[in-house]
Amino acid sequence: MHFRILSIQNKSKIWEEEGVLHYIKQLGSLHSIKFIDIACKSSQHDTSDQIKFRESEAIIGKLRKDALVIAWDKNCGKEISSADFANFLAQAQLTTSNIDFIIGGSHGVSSTLLERADHIFSASKLTFPHRLFKIILVEQIFRAIKIQANHPYHK
Repeated sequence: MHFRILSIQNKSKIWEEEGVLHYIKQLGSLHSIKFIDIACKSSQHDTSDQIKFRESEAIIGKLRKDALVIAWDKNCGKEISSADFANFLAQAQLTTSNIDFIIGGSHGVSSTLLERADHIFSASKLTFPHRLFKIILVEQIFRAIKIQANHPYHK
């Protein structure tokens, strides 16, 4: 599978890069994860809706046409467990080799972007910093692959 994680943020921090690299190194050559970091500028006069719209349009412009699109949204997304996520990826693998994950900005994503998504998931009702959620998502992709392989990583 070829995964891409599209997120609203500026340059990655060193601790973030180290966190994602820890799991990416262990994935092996059958899977790849690429990061598309989208920097969107806003002024202090922009409303939350204006920022969401601008950021969402930037994300939509980067989505692959052949990819399954999954948005993460704590408010309207379906809560999913690690085992369910592994099963979902196993099923998705039957029809596509490309998945684009969306992590919106601090204002969320627009309804237009949510409508464009094929699936909307929630990892938790908790709020996570975007940088930390990126590491969590990479770990969950790694965990899902280990679950599919019946590896003891997931206990």
